[in-house]
Amino acid sequence: MNSELHRPFTVEYIGNNKQKGKLDLLLKENGFNILLVNTGYLGMARKGTEIELASRDLCLLTKSYYNKAHIINDSSELWVLSLNLNYLYQRNLVKNAPSFLIFLISLGYSKITLRSTDFIILLQWFKLLILKYGKHYRNPLGKRFLDRKVLFLLRELREIYFSYVPEMKTEYQYKYFLVFRFLQLVETHFKSEHMVKFYANALHVSADHLSKVVKEVTHKPAKECIEEKLITVAMELLGKKEPINSISNILGFKTSSHFAYVFKKHTSFSPSDFRRQGFVIP
Repeated sequence: MNSELHRPFTVEYIGNNKQKGKLDLLLKENGFNILLVNTGYLGMARKGTEIELASRDLCLLTKSYYNKAHIINDSSELWVLSLNLNYLYQRNLVKNAPSFLIFLISLGYSKITLRSTDFIILLQWFKLLILKYGKHYRNPLGKRFLDRKVLFLLRELREIYFSYVPEMKTEYQYKYFLVFRFLQLVETHFKSEHMVKFYANALHVSADHLSKVVKEVTHKPAKECIEEKLITVAMELLGKKEPINSISNILGFKTSSHFAYVFKKHTSFSPSDFRRQGFVIP
């Protein structure tokens, strides 16, 4: 067994057909993979179902969906971020993982052809991760599933992903599309709309139904997904020395005390303590 597969995640650059075995191993053993195709063509198959990936395609897939790859030409060049789901679930780290990531894992498969600017942004993140880790990543992460730079990549991916309508192939398309639309709306309205009812009305479902489906897919209630986005942005603003009152206003809280309550509920720190301790974004 390849020792790299025991890591929380693996970042790989695959440059030609001779490295196809490396890609097959990642698809087979590491539960969730983010593929970014730079040049060339790549075919993937599972039980007679085939997809083709070409330049600027972003493909997100979970182990059970596609487990065999065929690099069609020798000039193919792609980047892979492969997450070890056994590491995630055996250590009960799901609650610490971003809801967007859990949504993608549950979805199983999606494919997007990126605009040039979005492709370049993600490509630079992959190159940065390769430079930082390559084959030398060995450090345990304790209670954290992912390194900060991987989380930064996922945040960038989230912003890009929700500006597209991805191709989705799944037996349960309705519930996944509902959660996709919910998270997409959160990305746009999280500062002004903190209540689940707003998103439920926009999606023409009841708040209870939306919360039930969101929790089924992301393992988190809809309200927690909204607050997760608020807290992530709050941390970024605290790191930029933005006044706490201003942060509270920017994020749509009625009072600074309510902002402090929600922030402490999610981080165990008040906003001022978080800033005083000099924490970096987790």
